[in-house]
Amino acid sequence: MRGRFYPLIRDLHLYFGLFISPFVLVFAISVFFLVHSWLPKIASETSTTRVVSALPLPADLEKLSGRRLIDTLKPTLEKAAVRGEVGFVRHLVKEEKLIIPVMIPGRETTVSINIGSREATIVTRETGLADALVTLHKSPGQHGPDIRMNWFYMRAWRWMADATVYLILFVSVSGIYLWYVLRAERTVGFVLLFAGALSFFGSRMPSSTEPIAPGKTPHVTRFRSGFERWNRKLHYYAGLFLLFFMWLFAFSGLLLNHPTWSFAESWNNRKERNYEREMTVPDLKRRVTSDRRASF
Repeated sequence: MRGRFYPLIRDLHLYFGLFISPFVLVFAISVFFLVHSWLPKIASETSTTRVVSALPLPADLEKLSGRRLIDTLKPTLEKAAVRGEVGFVRHLVKEEKLIIPVMIPGRETTVSINIGSREATIVTRETGLADALVTLHKSPGQHGPDIRMNWFYMRAWRWMADATVYLILFVSVSGIYLWYVLRAERTVGFVLLFAGALSFFGSRMPSSTEPIAPGKTPHVTRFRSGFERWNRKLHYYAGLFLLFFMWLFAFSGLLLNHPTWSFAESWNNRKERNYEREMTVPDLKRRVTSDRRASF
């Protein structure tokens, strides 16, 4: 059983790991920008403004709200050649104007529609690659779940983000199995697993993992074999140390992507305790008068 099960798990571990590696790379790079509030200016930001007239608007515009309003305004945005994820729709009643921010990773567009003249002023700002990575990292997010995911490509990104989480969980569990099978690595692995637990709460290389049959000479240089051996050790040890952190980010990412799940709703609507007590405010006039007397 083990002879068949081990190669299957090893191959799935490899292929699923290669599949999710670009998505993990996106989250890994963008987290530095989020944590340090820093975006590298690879290229200068550009902004363009244009005006579009004769836009179609729904007749019952004032009666619509939420997702239905966004879906109704989609033909208007397509007429203005604006595509992307609509953040919200702000209706300024007195000014008879609609403010619609539309987002594509790396690009922010603000559409201001004059309802009376059916004319729109469109300001497009190119924000760059770093901001695009941050946008993907935070999307879809937990805010406005009723109106979000109104752009197909953003829905597809959520599917891929969910798949990345599930595959990360599989890769981590299968990695534990692959590590445990190698008895020579168990001691160091347990130490790093324990160290990772403490810190949390307070390419396939068959030549280096499979024994070589007697009488066969490995067709690799000494440098390559040593590199593969240490690369495998680093892969095991770093993965075991970061195991709990990967699970934390994986589960929290699922909750952020699906704020309507029962557990996420119960967490957002959790009860808060307020403690109140009386406070005595000193009389400032009396204190100033006493200080003046003391000075004399």
